[in-house]
Amino acid sequence: MADLNDLADHLDKGENFYVRLFSRAYDIEMTKEEDDQGTIINVRTRRVEKDRDLAQAYALLVLMRKTLDHCANQFRAYGMAEKQRIEREHLTLVEKQNLTADMERNLGIAEILGRVLSDTPGQLPNDWKPISTAPQSGRPIRLLGKREDGSTYVETGRWANIVWSVEQQKGFQAPTHWTELETLPDGY
Repeated sequence: MADLNDLADHLDKGENFYVRLFSRAYDIEMTKEEDDQGTIINVRTRRVEKDRDLAQAYALLVLMRKTLDHCANQFRAYGMAEKQRIEREHLTLVEKQNLTADMERNLGIAEILGRVLSDTPGQLPNDWKPISTAPQSGRPIRLLGKREDGSTYVETGRWANIVWSVEQQKGFQAPTHWTELETLPDGY
């Protein structure tokens, strides 16, 4: 339980709880295939469990997220069906009031679940690409690499003139893989 309390403390410091939980529960093992000239032709990654309890906690959070997503979609569908009935059918005033109340309740629940979902983990991307293929336009992307102590990091970074921005942090080695940044809300 001390690990979860430690992770919760980082929430107050503005760190992403779920990324931190994932990095404590798993390590990313990278293997590379080279041709005869030593050129890397393929890089494979696999998730290796470091802490079973934290890995189970992370897996449970991902499962809960999928369930919440399903519930949000279902309430949204109910609300939209009621909205269509209100617009298309000839209803008495009482029927219209009851349907409007149901529609507002269902769409409200879907909106609340959507807000909860925005704060819960999704699946980590499995489409990591070699860093040599990463865009160097300066736009933010997710970077994967090792720290000097051998632990794995997954950080948001960008190409900063001649190095990756994460390399400017103490103890971070150059990233080896990248993937697209998660979709951000409008205005970010």
